[in-house]
Amino acid sequence: KPDGWDKWYESGSEDGDDEGCLSFSRDALCTRAHHDHNFYAVCRSLLSPRSLWRGRRGGLLHSAPRAVASTGRLVRLVERCADPRGRPGLGAGERPGERRVQAARELRAYLAELLAGNNEG
Repeated sequence: KPDGWDKWYESGSEDGDDEGCLSFSRDALCTRAHHDHNFYAVCRSLLSPRSLWRGRRGGLLHSAPRAVASTGRLVRLVERCADPRGRPGLGAGERPGERRVQAARELRAYLAELLAGNNEG
């Protein structure tokens, strides 16, 4: 096992504010047992209001129905997944990558609720 194999690889810290940038370290990603890169790629590059997809700002969730958008929950979950560092309440020993994975799980559950017809927010 390589040195540091059991340490989290956290994506995104090298991307800065460039919404079109999606970079990663292949060596770090492929030699770690835990990483959040796929969650980061989906949340930051496809779903986030800061993303740019085929020339359109706002990501794939750019035009949510009014009942969904008015609660703010969807945007909060996407932003927590895209940038867990910017959110308050990081507990002792908690890593932003772990927060991203948790936010992605919550986002997935919320989207499933919306698809099932429970769109009260």
